[in-house]
Amino acid sequence: MSAASDALAQARVAARTAFAQFGGAFLEPAILQPAHTYLELSGEELRARLVVTASANGGDELCLRPDLTVASALEKLARDDAAPGAVLYDGPAFRQPLSAVDRPIEFPQTGREKFGGADAAQDDAEALSAALSACWACGVADIQISFSDASLPSAIVRAAGFKGADAARAAALLRRKEDVKSQSRSALGQALSGLSLDAAENAVREIVAATGADLIGGRSARDIAERLLARAAPQPSAPEPVRQAATDIFTIKDAPAKAVAAIEARADKAGLSLKAWADAWRARIAAMEKAGVDVSKARFDSGREFRFGYYDGFVFELVAPSLGETAPVGAGGRYDGLLAALSNNRVNLPAVGAMVRVDRLVQAKGAAA
Repeated sequence: MSAASDALAQARVAARTAFAQFGGAFLEPAILQPAHTYLELSGEELRARLVVTASANGGDELCLRPDLTVASALEKLARDDAAPGAVLYDGPAFRQPLSAVDRPIEFPQTGREKFGGADAAQDDAEALSAALSACWACGVADIQISFSDASLPSAIVRAAGFKGADAARAAALLRRKEDVKSQSRSALGQALSGLSLDAAENAVREIVAATGADLIGGRSARDIAERLLARAAPQPSAPEPVRQAATDIFTIKDAPAKAVAAIEARADKAGLSLKAWADAWRARIAAMEKAGVDVSKARFDSGREFRFGYYDGFVFELVAPSLGETAPVGAGGRYDGLLAALSNNRVNLPAVGAMVRVDRLVQAKGAAA
């Protein structure tokens, strides 16, 4: 075994041990996953990052798992396990690199996912503590913490009076930083608008037959037609004052407590109450401090965009200064709606998770030596 391989193996053992101290049973999610699950959760933009394999017997398109959070959730559901509890994992994930030619397609992830916790603030602090403990166990003590919140757009539109599906759609427009004029970008969707779902499905089938294209992502012609019609339909958009307040809020970057206070103050100025959202963050910060996490030098970035669409709340990222922000050594966050989305609401448990990239931790340790 080479020195590099030996260092990686030792780091994986150290990270596994660190996460295990917080409780949970190890599982091994399937490496092959249905591609459409990830595309439905995060959008077609993720397709460029997926390592796609041939469809099995003409069935759903498969991909190598791009992360282990969704794979672990699917494994939990496959075991018909609806009970609260934590799971641990340590194995490879696979993604196409964005641009850097030296980034591997296959890389290790070690982590922990907790399903069904009763105290969100305490569970979030525990997830962060577990990831930091894994970093320290791998010999990397200098870690920069960055926070964000995928629920902030939803909190803004709900404060503006949006409810239910309208709130979700209006929040999505804020999250994509689009206005009502730019929300619909599909010429095909516009062409199908006004048709019934059955008629739109037939049109999609005719287009596929005429062009010789394949239906991708495990989606049927009806699935595609439904999505195109939904995208072409008029979407609820927050009023201009709310969009302007959101634009201002998304520029706020500061220490966590200061950022939360600034976000709440800017919302108040626009007549929007984010008190419940801000109180939840104050409780979260207090729980982190009680757990021994030093957040005095952490940063809160209210405008951060998220690679994976399943995050719906608190999110954190861990950076080793020697590697920089483009190569975080750890990450995690809350995804309360994931199990419900994957199980058609059969299982509905809040969840939060954390993972580390032990390969990057080994690099960071070496760079700091």
